[in-house]
Order: sequence, then structure tokens, then C-alpha cells
Amino acid sequence: MLFAEITKYMLFASRQAIRGISLDFPATGLTPPEAIPPIINSESSFVAVDYDAADDYIYYSDIRKSSINRIRTNGTGRLPVFSVR
Repeated sequence: MLFAEITKYMLFASRQAIRGISLDFPATGLTPPEAIPPIINSESSFVAVDYDAADDYIYYSDIRKSSINRIRTNGTGRLPVFSVR
């Protein structure tokens, strides 16, 4: 499956990555395909994530950088929204 073909997915943060995993995948024991390009940063620690469907932005907090950021689901437009440093 290509990213554009997947319309239902679960978005989650796992410390050093934000991922979207397809929900339209049969329960076969295999890893479901990625629905969006993974957002990965070894210098970050992602703990919370939210999605704005109207503007297609993912908002996430990075506790290592004490910031809230946003990025589009295709991986473009990464911008800090708030930072305490």
C-alpha cells in the first residue's frame, strides 16, 4: 500500500518517532503498513500527539526540547509552535 491509499490509521508517539499505522489491515500477525512517512528524530522525545484534519497538521510535544511543534502528514512544513527555551 502507498501512503495516499491509506485513509484510516492510528497516529501515535513512541518517544523517538511519530507513526501512523493502517487500521485497514487484516489481523495476520504481520506489522501493518505505515500510513504516513514516520517522523523520526533521535534528538527528540515525543510524548503527545494530536491531528488537525482541517489543515492536515500533526501537532506534537517534544519533552527533550521543551517544545510543541507541527508538521504536515507528508513530512513538510515542520514549525515550532511554542518553546520554553
